[in-house]
Amino acid sequence: MTSDLDKVAKARQEFSGYLNAIANTLTQAEQEGETASGKLGLERTIEDLELVSRNLGEGVFRLLVLGDMKRGKSTFLNALIGENILPTDVNPCTAVLTVLSYGQDKQVTVHFKDDRAPERLDFETFKQRYTIPPEEAKKLQEEGIIAFPNVAYAEVQYPLTLLEKGVQIIDSPGLNDTEQRNQLTLGYINNCHAILFVLSATQPYTLGEQRYLENYIKDRGLSVFFLINHWDEIQNRLINPEDLTALHEAEDRVRQVFRTNLTAYCQVEGEARYDDRVFEVSSLNALRQRLKNGSLEGTGFSEFIKALNHFLTKERAISELRQAKLIARQAYRTVHEACDRRIPLLSESIQELRQKIRSVQPEFDQLVTIRDQFKDEIRIVGERQASAIANSFRSSLPDLAATFEADFARYQPELKFFDFLQRGKRQEFEASLRLAFEKYLLDKIAAWSLTAQKDMDIVPGVSGG
Repeated sequence: MTSDLDKVAKARQEFSGYLNAIANTLTQAEQEGETASGKLGLERTIEDLELVSRNLGEGVFRLLVLGDMKRGKSTFLNALIGENILPTDVNPCTAVLTVLSYGQDKQVTVHFKDDRAPERLDFETFKQRYTIPPEEAKKLQEEGIIAFPNVAYAEVQYPLTLLEKGVQIIDSPGLNDTEQRNQLTLGYINNCHAILFVLSATQPYTLGEQRYLENYIKDRGLSVFFLINHWDEIQNRLINPEDLTALHEAEDRVRQVFRTNLTAYCQVEGEARYDDRVFEVSSLNALRQRLKNGSLEGTGFSEFIKALNHFLTKERAISELRQAKLIARQAYRTVHEACDRRIPLLSESIQELRQKIRSVQPEFDQLVTIRDQFKDEIRIVGERQASAIANSFRSSLPDLAATFEADFARYQPELKFFDFLQRGKRQEFEASLRLAFEKYLLDKIAAWSLTAQKDMDIVPGVSGG
């Protein structure tokens, strides 16, 4: 075992040296090219090479927790730790990037962007000082003000066995906030080796989540684990939570949505790994049980922790080197394409190049004109589409009133006369009635959406084609 670890450490250092040498060569080439034919624009490529090289040299393996707001990322981490130490249910404006690392003493160190010395705090002080009420956070967000602009990140040290071998877990501010914050969060991806992407069983796979995965995660050589949180809420939202047939049908529908959309991101060198990359978990139940008796039964956490431990002991090194290999290949392609674009230009004189630029200037001017025309057209079509949607929804409201009694009959729960006299039964009925009405509205909105889309498709200038 020791011999294997030594080989892995040696391979890391070798790969780190190779990537650093490539970065140095490209840096020198850009410096010399600046006074010759001009730079090739390789700054981003050089940064990526240097970053991955540095990470390999440090030997730290970073797991980044990503997800939209209200997916339960902090609750998930608290359940993983077994203690309620990270702030939960906090508005995005109060959130700071949190790095969870191994330490014998439980403490938080806040690092700043300016020259201030790091500040050590206990967990309670950290939560009190770096969280603010939701209404205040909302006001700051509307004004474009960041609550803690000088905070770089907070490092939480905790004696968690999972972190003992050079592993760090980064709890990011939530996605689906402002685009500026998204860029800050997603910019950290290049500094990590694997992703823990938290989703919700009650909001299966949104367009925003699809965009993040497609634009920022795909083809980066990262290992991705998907945690489908709030799995217990599927049962809680049923009109009759004891109806096992209805529960299994509801769970299967949710599973099918995720399997259809996530399978492409669970491929490791052509091998399908969906079953050991996607986990159904109930973070809040796991945290409650761990605080009460240490059990994780029925929460999905035992299966996830087992898979994560196997990954960190058996696949970690391969994952690191795979990412390094991918970065090197991407650098090769980028440089090759840049050279292919530049070489043909070197055979022509500056005067000839200037003449070519002058010759295409009218086309550029025409493109600017076309762009401005498109802007106006997009604005007009947008206004027309908004009006069409509003009219369609307005016209559907009278139909709801006219057919409500007949339509709602199949949704409403049954209540016997004597049940109404019992306080507990009456409260249970009222709760079931609320859920039934929510389901009725969701079904009606879904039906209206299909009809509205057909109506808009035949409106001149609104059709998606």
